[in-house]
Amino acid sequence: AEPEHKLRPGTEIPLLTTINAAATSEDERRELLHLAIGKVVWRTIRAHVYNFLRLEYFVLTEGTPEDSVFPVRGATLVRYLLKLKHRGIKPTVPASMRSACIWVSRCFEMPTASIDANPLISAITAAITEARTVDLVEKKVLSVEQIMKLERFMEKGSRMEILYMGCFLIQIMASLRFDDLIHSAPELVVLVSSALLGISWQTKVDRKRRGTKWAGSRGSFTGIEWMKIWMPIFASMLTTRDYSI
Repeated sequence: AEPEHKLRPGTEIPLLTTINAAATSEDERRELLHLAIGKVVWRTIRAHVYNFLRLEYFVLTEGTPEDSVFPVRGATLVRYLLKLKHRGIKPTVPASMRSACIWVSRCFEMPTASIDANPLISAITAAITEARTVDLVEKKVLSVEQIMKLERFMEKGSRMEILYMGCFLIQIMASLRFDDLIHSAPELVVLVSSALLGISWQTKVDRKRRGTKWAGSRGSFTGIEWMKIWMPIFASMLTTRDYSI
């Protein structure tokens, strides 16, 4: 007989057996199957299936007689995660693998007690997070002296240089991504007494184009009113387009 971990479920799995017993026609069977599996969007189902197949492949190629995926043993999942840990995986991978195993197990009505709250999986996640935090390289930021040089440049640059340098300074004062500034309609950019106001119709976190308001302080390290210099040049180039640059 083949080792247990190499066996695959047949067509008569408990979920299908339950559906076949309840359905009186093929249409009812398809509807019940759709309701049973359609609780999760198809992309999530695909991710769960692919993750589970990776675990199954690991067991088939490197598993021991004690390993099992039908049902999934907590020790088997831990061994697989330990292997992935040395490859520099993201901290979200252990939780994704556990979710995939739980989802597939529930579809086949297999027990999940050994993986539901396995402390070793949480320990591996914590170790991966700590390792990645140590490896992170702190991004370089502009110093105050560098920003002051940019502000002074606003008084002597050409029109195009002032336009683009002003956009760069606005990103600093408004904490804007370059993409957020680009997706700000020019006619909605307004300079008021204390700030520059605008609306970005698409941002990294807002993809539904509802519009995200932003404000950039008119503060200056040198005392130069660089926004006041920049705004007339920007306003002279206003059109009805959606992009600011």
